[in-house]
Amino acid sequence: MKKHLVILVTVILMVLMGCTFESTEDNVIDNNSNDFSYLRDLTENDHKAYELFIEEKYSKHLSGVSPEKIVLIYFQSVVMNDIEAIYALTYETDNQVDFITFENNYNRGD
Repeated sequence: MKKHLVILVTVILMVLMGCTFESTEDNVIDNNSNDFSYLRDLTENDHKAYELFIEEKYSKHLSGVSPEKIVLIYFQSVVMNDIEAIYALTYETDNQVDFITFENNYNRGD
């Protein structure tokens, strides 16, 4: 199950990194806007797990959250440009790169 989630998140990351906007005016979501959130449908327990995850960047806090909602949490992290959360959701293997390398690659679009 965990392996499937890692694969799913990796595929989504690859798709998102392949998408580009022609100008900043084309962005639909304003990072400072309170009008939109991928987290609206989280249950109270899921939201508590999310808050712990965001505070500590430890993916084990999300162990009781469904894979579909973890993908929404991932999308929210991308919208908020929370690279630490993206890293925590994306990497948890023996072959993971360090955070600084991940952050540099993410910011460059690698």
